[in-house]
Formats: sequence, C-alpha cells, structure tokens
Amino acid sequence: MLPTSWRSTTSSPCGATSGLVGSVVGIDVGGTFTDCVVVDDAGRVWMDKAFTTPSNLAEGIVAALANVCDRLGAEVDAVLSEASVFALGTTSLINRVVSRRGARVGFITTRGHEDAVRIGRVLSRSEGLPEQLHYDVAAWNKPEPLFVEGGVRGVVERVDSKGAVVAPLDEEGLLQVVGELRDLGVDSIAVMFLWSFLNPQHELRARELIEQAAPGLPVNLSSDIAPTLGEFERANTTLMNAYLAPGAERDFAEIDARLREHGLRQPLLLMQSNGGLAASEELRRRPVTGLAAGPVGGVVGVQRLATALGVRNAICTDMGGTSFDVGLIVDGQPRFSGESVVERHRLRVPTVEVTSIGAGGGSIATVDQFGELHVGPHSAGSTPGPVCYGAGGSEPTVTDANVVLGRIGPDSFWSGRRTLDWEAALTAITEQVARPLGMDPVRAALGIVDIVDARMADLLRTMTISTGYDPREFVLFAYGGAGPVHVGAYARQLGVSRVYVPLYAPVQSAFGIATGEFRRHQTRAAPMREPYRTEAIREICAAMEASMGADWEAAALDPNAALHQRFVDMRFRHQVHEIRVPLSPEDTAETLVQRFFASYEQAFGKGSAVGGSPTEIVTFHLVSTLPAAAYSLTGSPHAGGAAPAPTAIRDVYFGEKPTATPVFALADLGPGTTLEGPLIVESPNTTVAVHAGQTVEVDGYSNLGITV
Repeated sequence: MLPTSWRSTTSSPCGATSGLVGSVVGIDVGGTFTDCVVVDDAGRVWMDKAFTTPSNLAEGIVAALANVCDRLGAEVDAVLSEASVFALGTTSLINRVVSRRGARVGFITTRGHEDAVRIGRVLSRSEGLPEQLHYDVAAWNKPEPLFVEGGVRGVVERVDSKGAVVAPLDEEGLLQVVGELRDLGVDSIAVMFLWSFLNPQHELRARELIEQAAPGLPVNLSSDIAPTLGEFERANTTLMNAYLAPGAERDFAEIDARLREHGLRQPLLLMQSNGGLAASEELRRRPVTGLAAGPVGGVVGVQRLATALGVRNAICTDMGGTSFDVGLIVDGQPRFSGESVVERHRLRVPTVEVTSIGAGGGSIATVDQFGELHVGPHSAGSTPGPVCYGAGGSEPTVTDANVVLGRIGPDSFWSGRRTLDWEAALTAITEQVARPLGMDPVRAALGIVDIVDARMADLLRTMTISTGYDPREFVLFAYGGAGPVHVGAYARQLGVSRVYVPLYAPVQSAFGIATGEFRRHQTRAAPMREPYRTEAIREICAAMEASMGADWEAAALDPNAALHQRFVDMRFRHQVHEIRVPLSPEDTAETLVQRFFASYEQAFGKGSAVGGSPTEIVTFHLVSTLPAAAYSLTGSPHAGGAAPAPTAIRDVYFGEKPTATPVFALADLGPGTTLEGPLIVESPNTTVAVHAGQTVEVDGYSNLGITV
C-alpha cells in the first residue's frame, strides 16, 4: 500500500494497464538532489530523494532508490531485479561542460576552414552570457573553443553544395595530421568536412583511416552527429560530442555497473534532450543529445498530466535547488528547437525548448560594493547547502530567506529528516544582507525572495510574450522542490489565472522520466525552393520513415507500433533563420506554404509575412515514438466535504508584518477540498505557499489547483 503521508491506493492518480509488467523506476540527478520515482506493477507511485553526490553519481542514485525502498518496505536489489524499465536523466553532461572536464579534442576539417569555429557568428561574442552582461559591450567575448590549443588541422578534400566530389580526400595528408594530433595528446577526434551531410563519403573514409592509424581513439563525424546545413553549428555540435564522449562512456558505464551489482537486469535507459528515452549505448555514442535531459523530463511529465486535465497550453516551471527551468507546451505538444546554446556554444541538436537561469532554493544572496542586493546565479548546491542545513554553508540563500519568513517550516523539511536551523539562517541574513543594507532581517529576507521572484517572472515573460504568446491563455504548472513555495508570487506577476502544483511536484522530472517513451529524431537536409512538388516532399518523408523503421528494428523494437510526427524548417528566401512547421501526410505544397505563413505571423506578429514572398525548405525532420511501458493516468471523483483542520498555525511573512497562517498537510486534503489563502500546504518534500486572495482546490488527480 502507499505511504499514508501520500495517498491511499484508491486515490492514487496512476492506473496500471495490462501491458505493464514489473515496476518502473525513474531517476533525475539534479545539481542539489537526486529524485526517484517508482511505479509498481499495480500502478501505485512511490517517491523520495537523496542528496546528489557529484564525485560519484551512482552513490546518490542508489541512495535515492534506497529511500523509496524504505517507504515500500523492500530491498533495493529486489526492486531493481523486478524492474521492467529503469530510466535516468542527469545533469552530469552539462556539468562536465560547465566545469571544463571534457576530453582533449582534436579537430579535422576542410583545408582553408580551420578558423571557422574561432571566427563564429556575429552573435558569438554575446550569446550565452549572463543576463546582466547582455548590454555591457565591453564584457563581450568569444567562447573558448572545445578543441585543444593548436589542435585544428585542415585536410585537402572538397564536396560541393550538390553533394558532388570536387577534390578527392588526401589520405596521406589525413594520416599526417592524425599523427600530429596524437602528439598533442588528444583523446578524441572531431571531423567536419564541408557539405558532408549531403555526401558523407570523405568523412566515412576518414574514420576508417583514423581507426586504423590510432585504434581506440574515438572518432566523431559531423555527418553522423549533426547532418544539417550550417558549417559553424555542425562543427560546434560535433566538437561538443567529441568533448563529452569519453567521459560519458566512463560515467554511464560506472552507473550501469553499480546498478547491475544491485540486481538490475533490464537495459539502462537515458533521457534525451528531445524528450524521449534511448538505450544508454546510444547516448554513450552521442552524448550531445542528452545535455538537457533533466529539465526536459519535467516538461514530459507535465505534458502527460496536462493531456489528462484537458489543458492544451501550459507553462512548465521547475525551481529546484540550483536553477529555474521553463518550457512551453503549445497545442498539446512541447515546443521544440533545432538549436540550443550550451555554455555559449551554439549546437544543432533537436531539443525540447527549456530555458534556465540561476534561480533556485540554493541561490546565494550577496550585497555588492555599491550596496545592491543580488540573488544568484551562484548556488550553495547540496554541499555545503544553505546555512539552515547546518552542513557548513555560510552564505545566505533563498531557502534561508523562506525559513526566516516562516514559509518553510524548520521541522517539516524533507519529511523531517533534517531540522532546519532558523537561528543560523536569521544570523546569516542579518550579518551579510540586512546590516550592509541598513534594514531589519525580515525586510532583507523579503528582498531576497522578491528579487528571485521578479527574475523568474521576467524569464516567463521572455518565454511567452517575446515569442508571440499571451500568458493569460496558458495554465502554469509549478514543480521542483522550491517551485511551489514561490509560484503564488511569480504567477501573479506574469498574469496567469490558473496554476497547478502536481501531486508529484517535488520529483516531477523523475516522474516524467519514469513515464517517458522511446523517441528518435531523424534529420535530413534537402534544400528546395518554391514552387515545391508535393510528390517530392512525400518521397523524402517516405524515405525517412523507412530509415526510421530500420532503426527501430535494429533496436529490437516494433516499428509498426511507432507514431510519427513530421516537420520542416522553412524560411523566406534570403533569410538566415528558419521556422519549424508541422507537416501532415495529407499536406500538399500549397497547404504547407499556408501553414508557414500562419506560423510566421504567430511568431512575429500579424502582417509580418508578406503575401507572395517566395519561401524555401531547408531541413526535414521526423520524430518517432514508441512506449517504453504501458502506463495511464486515472482520476478520482471529487468527494468535496468539509476542509480538514490545520495541523498548525504559524506566523508567516507575506509582507513586512506577520500573518497567523494555517498549515495543512497535503495527505489530509482529499479531492474536492477547497481552501482560501493565505495558507501553507506541506508535503514530505515541498511546501506550497498560497497568498491572500488566492484559492486552492484539490482535483481528481490529487493536484493542487490554485486560482491566482
């Protein structure tokens, strides 16, 4: 049975179907916590978390699973041996980039283009800089390339824009530069030849020669990693893959081995940036496709829940200990992007759009030399953590401010496993924030919270209004350990009227990972200009679907059960930026152009697409999905009835004066319960702060729906 602190079996919002054999385990390794969700074979959901262990991720993963097993009354080895799916999303790849702990990469390209990556694009000097530096031109600079100093070599070869060989590959010259790169001590090679995505002949031959000359040296080809138009982005993506591959191989092999020691029999599945699962062997070969795995899991989980709730447009907000991550679901589908910027490097990787800023519970508050208060982007992380953890942290954080304000109860944090030190938090804020600013500690704590709330609201406006969407037409979902504490404020600032805090908000990303599906994304560059031939478009799609079917069969999965989505990247002729447009099997060339015009005006405003302007197609995309486990959401009827008595009344600062605020336990709130703010709802792993003038209702899936 489920733990009484969560739900009874009958009110569990997850129902198993006959196809689910064994339990499903989902893990999300974040910067502060490692979250775990287990769905047993009766469809019941269990969850818990543990602190992330950056030096050895496997330790934190096993610890989080052990905490869940304590709730289950089972052994870790027993759960793993019976699991039908074990899926993992991790920030380890992005952390490797941030900390510059990647491989020593050598870069081989077409002679004459050795400096293309260093030259970059016009925006390369400012892309990816912290928001406070966007308008500080003096601070602009180009990112450090991912190859070693002196590690670029050009080779004679040339393929033209039609895919025809103009100059053959100089094989002797290639072998010479491989020797030079080995002398530099490189442990990974990236190869990017011009127009290789149209004709990979030279890159494939280069890999053969390198593997013969340097056995065991990983070789990464742009025609395999990013077969799309765009020399700079294709080179960056291939370099990033080469930078990550050796470390990813070690990390994932270590996690896999540790789990198998504890009885895991099924393949280890990893979340990709495109929102789907893949075998760990695939991400070991193409780790660049998993850089956004953790935050994307939360969006996938919200999509499943939003579908059950009948919500078509959703804003996904994940506030954890380190960052605030935002994604959008429009017309029932997450917004995708063909490109992303990771640590200032523009990559050509299909990604569920998730934008992040350094705003989490562990974000550190500081007062600069000019007497200005700043919150983030630096975080106290899990070690040493906020001051109130009592684990050696000395700098005040957002969590410390919430403890001082009474919004987080010191005795209810993390199921009571750790009692928070209110006095230590108060002292840190007093000495490091309040005194330098000449104010009392409550005002200082309110200032910390207000700043982080305003930063989050600004990001949400950028993600919606700046991209042509009205936030008032969206429902906002708040999750992560810290999100529900702050959502009442940043949702009100954004102007949305409806908020959901999912039942599994503290582990929403792990929930999305556990209930994810296999997903493959195939890209084919096939430039064409108007007038298009409908037959030519359908021929390309048919060829891509046949290739995708062969990929599914190679993975021992049934291609006939796959669902396909088709997209094309289009633009007006002579433009440099594309818009992704859905493509249905019934579309003709004319209906595709009409949809492009509508999508263009959605993004840039009515009248921005001039009728009759010629268009062109740049790239075709095929997204194919298969279920990893049979799984469905089922709700319970609204019972209604009288609201339960609060478990406590405590002073909470929503403003400069304390308010005697009722505190309710989430486990006591049944479907149909309605309460008026201000109030606090506590669960074992998060706290929900409902402000005055806001109403909270428990729905049939045991989520908290807040009317802002």
